[in-house]
Amino acid sequence: MALSRIIKSNQTLVKSIKLIPPNSSLLHSCKSPLFFPSNQRRPICAKHRNDNFLSSDQINISNAFISILIKQPFSPNNPELNNLVPLLTHKIVESVLNNLKNWRLAQQFFTWVSSLPGYKHNIYTYNAMASILSRARQNAQLKALALDVVDSNCSMNPGALGFFIRCLGSVGLVDEANNLFDQVKRIGLCVPNSYSYNCLLEALSKSNLINLVEIRLKEMRNLGLEFDKYTLTPVLQVYCIAGQFDQALSVFNEMLERGWVDEHVLSILVVAFSKWGEVDKAIELRDLME
Repeated sequence: MALSRIIKSNQTLVKSIKLIPPNSSLLHSCKSPLFFPSNQRRPICAKHRNDNFLSSDQINISNAFISILIKQPFSPNNPELNNLVPLLTHKIVESVLNNLKNWRLAQQFFTWVSSLPGYKHNIYTYNAMASILSRARQNAQLKALALDVVDSNCSMNPGALGFFIRCLGSVGLVDEANNLFDQVKRIGLCVPNSYSYNCLLEALSKSNLINLVEIRLKEMRNLGLEFDKYTLTPVLQVYCIAGQFDQALSVFNEMLERGWVDEHVLSILVVAFSKWGEVDKAIELRDLME
């Protein structure tokens, strides 16, 4: 259903939604130009790998490492393994990590490589390891990795920072995500952009840390960073989780006016309305989704 038809058929719901007060900090945050050009909009996800493809030689080297690693217990003194060391590059390390199915083996390889003279992990190899640990839900190891990426002074682009933040947030390591974000900014390892902030907001939305969400929104406004629907969706989520009815509806109203309401946003409100006992509104929203 087209958005215009949704709005027309939803007049009753819209009338019940309070507009954001003029002095609201959230409204002030939204007064700067909000829309990204169409070519800059993207889902809240990012590749953690290098964009460049491996050459055939690099693929062969990567496969050789994997073959050795999976055939026998890992040993740093394995002659076959050490014979391949001079051929190691970040791309090959990343490729090996992404193709190992066992997180323990991947971590052993990651640790061994980091001990090699002259080698230092880059953000893509860190992100490959972070992805493995988050999928395996190895929180203790992922916490240690977040500390290590800072201690090693690993520079990163905003998209790569966002990916690491999402890995932490996906397993509930919200404090670690927030601390990593602050540390890389303070040290100068990364200058976060709107995407980085959106990833952090997504992580924070999994908790009841409303104050932190509002602080990060204020930071974005002060930095002149643009908001989009991926900025306000986690804000809506955190207000719904916390049961803050008026604030959630205010954010929804803002998104509706901007044309940012989609099925995911509606589903957040459907669940919230049901929990709040607003069954009629939940049914009305559910009908709009069909």
